[in-house]
Amino acid sequence: MATRLLVSLSGIDRGSLEHCASVADELDRLRVPLSLLTTPLPAAEQSTVDWIRFRRSAGDAVVLNGFARGPVLVPQQRRARRKPSLPAHEAGLRLIASVASFEARGLVTDCFAVFDETVSLGTMTALRRHGFAVCADANGVHDLKTGAHWRGRVRRVGQRGIRRAELVRIDVNAADLAHHPYRWALFDAVDDALRDDAVPGTYAEVRVPSPRRASAHGPRFSPR
Repeated sequence: MATRLLVSLSGIDRGSLEHCASVADELDRLRVPLSLLTTPLPAAEQSTVDWIRFRRSAGDAVVLNGFARGPVLVPQQRRARRKPSLPAHEAGLRLIASVASFEARGLVTDCFAVFDETVSLGTMTALRRHGFAVCADANGVHDLKTGAHWRGRVRRVGQRGIRRAELVRIDVNAADLAHHPYRWALFDAVDDALRDDAVPGTYAEVRVPSPRRASAHGPRFSPR
């Protein structure tokens, strides 16, 4: 399999939406789609939900970013990594609540991700039972339908990349996009991966042989 370039965007909210839209437009010109790591959002964030839906229609992927609540997978909290031990039953209960909150905002996905931890076997069992196809964690990406696993650690913007990996995974923090040096570092990292012939795609497409969108240019979204 050719090296995949996976660029994810997390922490999307109303305050960062203008910068998210600008960066997404620039990545469109490079034919690099985004994986939008999304948690259930309050009603006040309708403009954010609308933009996420718009980007999905343009070819980006929506990814459920952890569980809605609970001590194991709350993406905003930074914790030291520990051995994953969440059993399937408890993971299933949390997943049901998370999916219900997610779908109440009109968002649907079969991709799950958490980048600060290694997902437990119980969590992956629960994800399979509830129809999820992809699970991405700190160490790689799992195809839950076939059992295939692709290795590749998440690279934060500004960190040095690892060459000759199966996956080049770049995670973008929406809150940092207002800072020009951060944006320059992001595009430098993307350019480096493209020069190394990495194939752009999304987490939803990892299990597909040739992840490419048909067009790099589409309609533009104006945040409310």
